[in-house]
Parts: sequence; C-alpha cells; structure tokens
Amino acid sequence: MLKDYFKNHSSTIRICISAIFLFLVYRKVDFQTLKSTLSTISLGTFLLLCFLYFLGQSISCVKWKLFLESADINKGYRSIFPAYFFGMFINSLGGLGTIGGDLARSIALKPGKGNQTACLATVAADRIHGLATLLLTGSISIAVFRPEIIDNKYVLLCSIGSVGLFILWILGPKCALFLLPKNNKIYSSVLSASKAFPKDLKKLFLTGMLSLTLHSIQISMIYLIIKELRASVDLSYLFCTVPIVNVASALPISTNGLGVREAMFETFLSPLGISIEQIVAIGALWVIVVTIVSAVGGILLAPNLIFNKNGNNENQ
Repeated sequence: MLKDYFKNHSSTIRICISAIFLFLVYRKVDFQTLKSTLSTISLGTFLLLCFLYFLGQSISCVKWKLFLESADINKGYRSIFPAYFFGMFINSLGGLGTIGGDLARSIALKPGKGNQTACLATVAADRIHGLATLLLTGSISIAVFRPEIIDNKYVLLCSIGSVGLFILWILGPKCALFLLPKNNKIYSSVLSASKAFPKDLKKLFLTGMLSLTLHSIQISMIYLIIKELRASVDLSYLFCTVPIVNVASALPISTNGLGVREAMFETFLSPLGISIEQIVAIGALWVIVVTIVSAVGGILLAPNLIFNKNGNNENQ
C-alpha cells in the first residue's frame, strides 16, 4: 500500500522536497542583493554559457549513439539529436523530471518494432555510465587535490557509489537473463537490451572520455559563473565538489534538482566565503541556461520527430 502511495504521488513528493530545500536556502537571501548579484552577469557570458551547455549535450548525443550501436540500433544523428533534445525539453519543461525525459527520448527515437526495450536500456546505460563517471571524477579529484574543507567521507561515498554502479553494469544484465527462463517471451528482449551495456574496453574508454569531457565542460561553466559573480574558487575544488552536486541533483528525489542543487552548493561553497546570494545566483543561472537550451533545442528539433516518421537508419 505504501509502495502504491509513493508511485501515485511521486511528482507531488518531488515538488515538496524541492520546495522544502528551496525554502531553507532562500529564507537566508537578501533579494535586493541577489538582484544586484545577478546583474553582474554580462550578456556575452550568458550566451557563452548557453553555447557551452549545448556543446556538452551534443557530446552526450555522440556518447548515446555508441550505446545504441552496442544494442544493434543503427540510428543517424538526424534521429538522435532531435530525440535527445526532446528528452531534455520534457525533462526541463514537461514537469516529468529525469526519468520522464529519459523515457521520452527513448520513445522519440522510434527504434522500431522489437527494439523498444533495447533502446530504453541504452538510455539507462547512458545514465548509469554518466553517474559512475561523475562519482569517479569526484573521488579521484578529492584524493589528488585533498581540499581541507571536504571530509574524507565524500571520497568513501563516491568510491562506493562508483563501484556499486560498476557492479550493476556488469552483473545487472546477467542477473536479469539468469532469472528468466530461455523460453520466456521477454527473454529475447532482455537479451537484446543487455547489449546496451558494452564490456568492450575500447568502447568503454571512448565513452568514458566523452563523459569526462562533458562533465569538465559543465564544471568549467560553474567556474565561469563564479568568476563572473566576482567570487574566487579554485577550479580544482570544483572538480572535487561539482560532481557530487550533479549526482545529488540527478537523483529522482526532487523536481529537476531544484533545491537540492542549491543546498549542496551552499554546503560546499559557503565555507569558502561565498555569500548565499552568490550561491543562489549560481543555481538560478544554471537552471535558466538549461531551460533555455532545452526549450530552444526541443522547439527547433521537434519537427524532425514529426516529419521523420521512420527515423533515420543511416549513420550520419
């Protein structure tokens, strides 16, 4: 009964969690100071942030294509880009969160009959791979740079999380196939879906480099915002903390990470003397950039989803 309650009210619960965190953060804000802080962001910097975010998401499309190819789903970029940005659009503006956006891009790709499960598996693989890369980046950065402010427990948590996701990557598909009898009607679908989690070291290295590039761009965006707000934080410190912030924001416990992101930034940046208004400005700018890029990308590329009924099966 409790499970059904959470299932039926998950959106409401996420909104409430976001509202609680936002209240806890924003109750400390001087809104006149916040307005003045936000006014320091130039139009040129804002446009650069939008471009960098678009570039990062384009790299993510390339990475997703590699997972699709592993699952024998041969789609070209003319199909992948619209589907991916449609998922971003649903994630940011549709109110369905990360899971809803991931499901939307899987459906929008139109993988063809018999490939729906495998396509959804590639989205899950993409998400798990990204989270694992974030956690690994955070744990290695903390171990290398050793910032005094960050407790060693974060290294342990990041390491445990990345190892757990690695085990899930290796054993998850095998367990699913083991539990299903081979004559089961969904066995073939699960077998096809398991290919979305490649074990080939070359492909894992390539996807890992793409993921690291994507996350490095996003960390650099936060660094650029902080510099523009006339605050000072070492880039190495952001490599230690932003991955943790992004992982927490990606968890399906809030609405698009709202509130959670701001609370995490406050935890890591306030000890450095960054004001609460500057911290809130960082979160607000991030949300604005993501929303604009998602909206523009979704609107510009959505017609391809409508008029390209069968998708593009050529590697373009």
